[in-house]
This record gives sequence, structure tokens and C-alpha cells, in this order.
Amino acid sequence: MTVRYRPQPWGVELAVQVSGIAPGTRCVVQVIGPGGREVAGGWVVRPAGAGSWYPASAPFSVSRVRGFAVSTATGRALVSVPVR
Repeated sequence: MTVRYRPQPWGVELAVQVSGIAPGTRCVVQVIGPGGREVAGGWVVRPAGAGSWYPASAPFSVSRVRGFAVSTATGRALVSVPVR
């Protein structure tokens, strides 16, 4: 999972790239902050080669972002990454 993120006046804007997840899987991305998690977006994984960057956003300031997590829409954890 790769996450590009940048500050916005209302929070943080994301672009998420994932690999190794079966096409057709419904995914949810969460932004992890000091007070918990906020759902930032969701998508259905596209077939390989169809582009794999997915947009998302959350009302966290960039300075409060601690990491990101992707799970299936049913709640099964797939991957998480801390902010470096």
C-alpha cells in the first residue's frame, strides 16, 4: 500500500494505491489519528492495469495523522502503514 497525502483547509486529501488484493474486492481506507480512526473512503479494486490510485479524504489535520489502514467492506483487515 502506498498513500500520498496532502493538507487541505478542511483536513487531509489522500490517494491510495494497493496491490495484492483481488479485483472486485470492496475496500475501505481509514485514517488513524491520536483519537482513533476515521473512514476516509472506499472503492472496489479494479482489474490489474486499469489504474490503482483511489481518492479519499478525512477531517484530520496532517499533523494529527498517525497512519492508514485498508480493510474489506466487511471489516477484515488487509494492510496498515504508519506515517513516516
